[in-house]
Amino acid sequence: MRAVLREVERGHHDNPRYAHRDSVVLLTALWAALHTKPIGWATKPGHWPWDLRPRAGLPSQSTMSRRLQLPCGPDADPDANVADGRATVFDLLERWQAALRRQLPDSDVKLIDGRGLAIGGCSKDRDAGFGYTAGTKANGYKLHWVVDHVGGAVDGWLVAPMNFPEPEAARRLIDHLPPHTRYVLADGNYDRGDLYERAGAGRGVQWMGMPRRDVKGFGHRHNSDWRLAVQPWLRTAAGRRRTASKARIVIEQVNGRAGCAAVGLNHLPYHARRLHRVTVWVALKILILTDLQADAHQRRCA
Repeated sequence: MRAVLREVERGHHDNPRYAHRDSVVLLTALWAALHTKPIGWATKPGHWPWDLRPRAGLPSQSTMSRRLQLPCGPDADPDANVADGRATVFDLLERWQAALRRQLPDSDVKLIDGRGLAIGGCSKDRDAGFGYTAGTKANGYKLHWVVDHVGGAVDGWLVAPMNFPEPEAARRLIDHLPPHTRYVLADGNYDRGDLYERAGAGRGVQWMGMPRRDVKGFGHRHNSDWRLAVQPWLRTAAGRRRTASKARIVIEQVNGRAGCAAVGLNHLPYHARRLHRVTVWVALKILILTDLQADAHQRRCA
């Protein structure tokens, strides 16, 4: 991962106002995420082996807090705080993730799903919310992500409170689908006419939300032509078996690897509270997940 970061850093321009490069800030945050520790833990030299510690020195806790804080979430302004240079850290982080994704096979079929990130019910986190996840109700956040059907790479994601509607998160993610996307497979929570129209008319992508088994007709509201074209196939036994069943295997494999001990993208630790901290934490965990997927893919091809 460090070698990939050195490659993408060559075309990156750091803000000259800061004493520590953006790569050092990201490496410090990654070291904390690898050990599931607070970022302040990684700013102490004693918690690093001598051959991995950045030679330029480690930033302080206050420096890490300033450099890693940006407005985030579904209602955030992406252009905020760009002038002061803090956005350069996240630009480098996106390039780092993109370079790791390129090591995985890519296809024109994507999967979309939500993954709950629960916290304690007595938490005072003002940004968290109560919502449904995996058949139960919990307090916390939810990760909405787009995963490739072949390589399992995370092509897009959004962190929002647990009670944030999944269809609304899907609308935000549709605008950021890769240009080569042709099909998006989803479960019954995403079987909505407006999503079909937004993906089809706006991006030329065939949305495929699996209908519930007890649904008979198409409803009395106006249906998108993109929905009417694919629903007869999805409601057949062969359509369910070839789309929902096979596609669900891939998304469950990615969910299983994300929740393993090496990644730890399961419930949130006690130091990951408030939306901006949770977003940074999830970004680092997805970085680790992508590297593990790329390593497994290379071993299979060897």
